[in-house]
Amino acid sequence: MEVEWKDRWRRDYAQRKPPERGIRATQAADESPVFTDRILRIHENLSKARSSLLIQARTGFIGLKDFLFKVKVPGVVTPYCECGMGRETVEHLVVWCSKPPKPRPWRGAEISSRRDLYKVLHGEHRGNETGMAKTVVDWLLGSGRLPEYRLASKLDMELG
Repeated sequence: MEVEWKDRWRRDYAQRKPPERGIRATQAADESPVFTDRILRIHENLSKARSSLLIQARTGFIGLKDFLFKVKVPGVVTPYCECGMGRETVEHLVVWCSKPPKPRPWRGAEISSRRDLYKVLHGEHRGNETGMAKTVVDWLLGSGRLPEYRLASKLDMELG
């Protein structure tokens, strides 16, 4: 089995030419620090599901229409939010969406731009670094837009 695996790896992956520099579009994850004490502190009091969701929110690799459309998930025919005002991303839902899936629990001034959202998700938000990240993650978890987190939401309701 190991010999077959190595042969398959050589055939399928080792022969591929690496992409040339500069061709791939810059992603949100490219700008994020890998590990810092501040980032790790944000995850300390989060459940596994919330920690995973925070990472997905920070990187943009999340089950919202914009990402699903980019990776050509069958049945996802548009990257646009139901409000029709922008692509369905974490930034759009948290900051810009005119018809968010549920009321936002933060004041508009707390997260009113891409920069504010970045600071919240990276533990740089003034005053309440970890609390605001958890608030945003909880809001996304309960938004209904991420069906892959249905079980986590259900367990929260039963335990909470």
